[in-house]
Amino acid sequence: MSTSTKRATTGTVIPNWVERIAGESDPTDREIVAYKLGKEDRKAEELSDRKQLFETNLELCCYYSSKFHDFITNDKKINCELATIKAETINRFHSLFVIELNDYKSKELRGDLFKLANEFRSALRTKDICLEFSITPKTEHLDITEISNDGFFWHYESSVK
Repeated sequence: MSTSTKRATTGTVIPNWVERIAGESDPTDREIVAYKLGKEDRKAEELSDRKQLFETNLELCCYYSSKFHDFITNDKKINCELATIKAETINRFHSLFVIELNDYKSKELRGDLFKLANEFRSALRTKDICLEFSITPKTEHLDITEISNDGFFWHYESSVK
């Protein structure tokens, strides 16, 4: 027997085995082809499922963030300069609310806001979603561009156009 080898297109060298000519179909590899096609279909299905889960989680976080914004503006009668959300993972989100410094200084207000935030976090925890709330004061050093650069790209608009 010959000890010659041929380099496969995959770069693998196997002594005494010659690779089939590239592009030539193998009539006996139906199971392998079916496996590869099934694997690709499963990947596409898993990707679609993850996308759907992300969108559902985002929708829930937007809902609770809207309620939080309404609490600030309607119940507490405070101007919310910015309400924004970022996604950190498929099930972890962060909402940021910017209010005036004078309003932020109120310990009672901050207590009410954090109490509500904890209630919302608890409600979402049952669905395996983590939503963090941050309240920050508007100061001359606050740069909205930097907030956007940090990944906060869903912005609340009270009147959708």
